[in-house]
Amino acid sequence: MSVFLSVIVLSLSGNALVYAANGEVYDLTTQSMKYTLEDLTSLKIQMYVGLHSSNYGYEYDGHVYSLNDVNKVYVTERKSGNKNLSVIFGKVKSDCKPAFTPNSFFIKSIEYVDETFSSNLYVEVSDSEKVTGVTVDGVQLQLDDRYSIENDKIKITFEKGTAKDNLGEVLINSSSKSYKIELGSDGNFKAMDLTDFDVEDIY
Repeated sequence: MSVFLSVIVLSLSGNALVYAANGEVYDLTTQSMKYTLEDLTSLKIQMYVGLHSSNYGYEYDGHVYSLNDVNKVYVTERKSGNKNLSVIFGKVKSDCKPAFTPNSFFIKSIEYVDETFSSNLYVEVSDSEKVTGVTVDGVQLQLDDRYSIENDKIKITFEKGTAKDNLGEVLINSSSKSYKIELGSDGNFKAMDLTDFDVEDIY
């Protein structure tokens, strides 16, 4: 487990000062929040994040820093005798380049379920009020017809028995970002942030 995360969790359990406005762990690939501070109280999650720390980032002061970079600063500072977390965070801000700045709209989870009368794609988002539309294969779906929103989950309805790999191109649009939902080679869905690409990236 990463040394830095263990300190944050110990601070939580000891009711010491914790940077509660920060502290979320993000997936660096999808740039979406993966674990909250509360999630990190789970030893299983701590161990998983620690073993895969190169895949994750730590949010501090509105930016997400590579967890590996944060760990390096933390270990170096501790070796030099510095035990003050706010000073260590200051070093992270001055010495490390943020991996990205979180957007207020992102995809939290994607699940495909074959139900009684239809097959449904459930896309949980950070703020459903920012959703401006859903498109499948270039067709704009109608709210409360082919898709609905409840508790920050978008439910997109497909004909019962539709295979996961036969959904077509699914786009989730918001006021600030657009995401393409793709089926990965591992059989799990992922969200690609289309606003990260421009003409030069495509060619």
